[in-house]
Amino acid sequence: MRRVVPIVLLVMLAACGAPPSVPTAKVVAGGGPSSGMHAPGAVDPFRGTPAERFAVGEAGIVVPPTPVVAGATPQQVAGALATVRQVLVASYVDDRLLVHHDPTAVVALFAPDDRDVVRTDIARGTNGTVFVQFGPGATLAAPPRLDGDLSVSFAEVDGVPDVVVVSNYVVAYAFEGAGSLVLVRSQTHWLFARPSVVTPGSTGMFLGDDTGFWQGMDCTASGRGLTEPAPIVDPNGKPFVVDTRSPDSYYDPAAPPTATDSCIATPASPPTTR
Repeated sequence: MRRVVPIVLLVMLAACGAPPSVPTAKVVAGGGPSSGMHAPGAVDPFRGTPAERFAVGEAGIVVPPTPVVAGATPQQVAGALATVRQVLVASYVDDRLLVHHDPTAVVALFAPDDRDVVRTDIARGTNGTVFVQFGPGATLAAPPRLDGDLSVSFAEVDGVPDVVVVSNYVVAYAFEGAGSLVLVRSQTHWLFARPSVVTPGSTGMFLGDDTGFWQGMDCTASGRGLTEPAPIVDPNGKPFVVDTRSPDSYYDPAAPPTATDSCIATPASPPTTR
């Protein structure tokens, strides 16, 4: 919870709003072998998929030219954008979190008052599409591909004037031995309070609202906030999930960051084959 200086009135949270450090719930979409995702190529796992047009690794996270944002200085805006890029690289690309589940680099980027909350959320897998962690034994066949953008505005969030950076990304992961790519879709709000209205411990970045989903993932793993590919089964088996959405639409960062949860339709035992 952010702490404001005494001269600023702290307003109560609206009933429909979430506090800055409490993200929205995640949705899992299209998990399992019948998800309709593109099968990765043998040499280039992204070939033949929309992700082949994505940038490789952190090159896909581009900071735009510093815009003029009413209510904030250019230095505040530029600093917020730079910090968000750092946290996205640490959360989507860096093996320290993805493979080793070490949150140190991520947590250090947040305001002191939000660090324990973020550290706990990562440990619990609460924000699995914001802070990506692979399941045990999941190994990438190639560096991830990313597409999306950053935008920035100035707004009051829970009565605190903030620079608000919104990251809107699709991250495609190609795992060794997987039958399809795994997509992580996330739209996240990152909050930077005006330093003059908060205490030193609340100066810096806070996690705001976020929305996201997985596609082509293992349902059990995603339920724990982990990212790993869906198991491969007999392609002639009867599909137990029918996804009417176009597979290519999941790769589009301009599409809404929401999807239907199909993991709830997954049976406890494998589907009966024909």
